[in-house]
Amino acid sequence: MAESQAMHAANDENRRLVSLAGGMAMIGGLLMLMAITVAESLTPGYSISAYQISGLGSPIFRGTCTSVSDCLAVPSSPIQPASAIFVSAIFVSSILGFCYAYLLHRATTHRRFALAIGVSMVGWFVVGLSYFPFYLGMTGETVVISAFVMHLSGAYADFLVGMVAAISTWWFTRAPMRYVTVILVAVSAAGFMLMFSGNYLGLGLGGMQRIGVYPMMLWSVAFGAYLTRGLD
Repeated sequence: MAESQAMHAANDENRRLVSLAGGMAMIGGLLMLMAITVAESLTPGYSISAYQISGLGSPIFRGTCTSVSDCLAVPSSPIQPASAIFVSAIFVSSILGFCYAYLLHRATTHRRFALAIGVSMVGWFVVGLSYFPFYLGMTGETVVISAFVMHLSGAYADFLVGMVAAISTWWFTRAPMRYVTVILVAVSAAGFMLMFSGNYLGLGLGGMQRIGVYPMMLWSVAFGAYLTRGLD
């Protein structure tokens, strides 16, 4: 009897932790969607169609530029508040992602999935770090190129590993969540492939990039909502 009660209590605790992880996943996804929307509205002259999301994180937004040195304004230019909102949201959402991965690793048997989410969040955190040289006034060409490589590496790690992790949930989620996952990952993959091939379908570079990015953020919200009821 005592052993049965202990097992029941452990199951209840694990279910609570999974539900908490789901809440964190939901908040992280919603936070990034709202931060992008707010930053787009606050950045002067920003075009959703023409500019990529990453431009929102630059302390100085110059719009269209043709060379590395021309992409950054002089140090005396005022820092865009949109940048602080966007970069802060990246750090907060990545920390929430770490926490939700840890909780799933602790409370479920799906540890490879939790590890993949953790790796994805490391990439997202690196994306946030890539903006720091600009906040410190470091605008030399070498620094800008290094930050770009860092940013690109983090973004690839985040979205590629994140998409693989999302697909892996097919084996431990039920319909309709598993079908929602497949659709969102497929749309995201198609968006990125079209963007990299230069086929923007009239949406522009920024518009097509968002077709790749937004579905994965929506998946985080949807999967988080699914987790709040616990896993079987």
